[in-house]
Amino acid sequence: MSSFCRGLVIQWRVVGALLIREIYSRFGRESLGFAWIVAEPLVFALPVLFMWRAIRGSQEHGLAVMPFLWSGYLPLLLFRHLGGRILLFIRANVPLLYHRRVAIFDIFLARALLETFSNLTALVVSFAVFYAVGSVDMPRDLPMFYLGYFYMIWWAVASALIIGALCERTDWVAQVWMPFSNRT
Repeated sequence: MSSFCRGLVIQWRVVGALLIREIYSRFGRESLGFAWIVAEPLVFALPVLFMWRAIRGSQEHGLAVMPFLWSGYLPLLLFRHLGGRILLFIRANVPLLYHRRVAIFDIFLARALLETFSNLTALVVSFAVFYAVGSVDMPRDLPMFYLGYFYMIWWAVASALIIGALCERTDWVAQVWMPFSNRT
């Protein structure tokens, strides 16, 4: 059992190193590069939220528009972005596979963790701002909200695993995924 735990610690360190590498390669080391971890999902979500609020008003069919959109659009962005980031991820990282400890799943896990962390951070930051302004209230059933978000993360990661594997087998998956994901 101790060798299993030791191997798990080593693989966790490998994933951590790949995560840091992914952050540096995606966001850079300069000034506000790390701020894009939070800002990138918000750049996509906030215009949609504000446009829907401006067009539809504060209520539609007895349902508050802003909390409904806030709790639904950010998970949708996680699904889209994770699927998009995983396209051809093995081909882009083939040199890393020459290291004995690095596996394909480690590279995938680092990308999935970064995208999930980015989305969750954007969720918390946007909730704090919207709550302070008075646009959203605390969810009535907080454990159910957490469970629903957990299942959305699970769905996005599972879909990304399938998309990433299929994309490496044939190039047409990468061509089909982007228009398909933008229709949802």
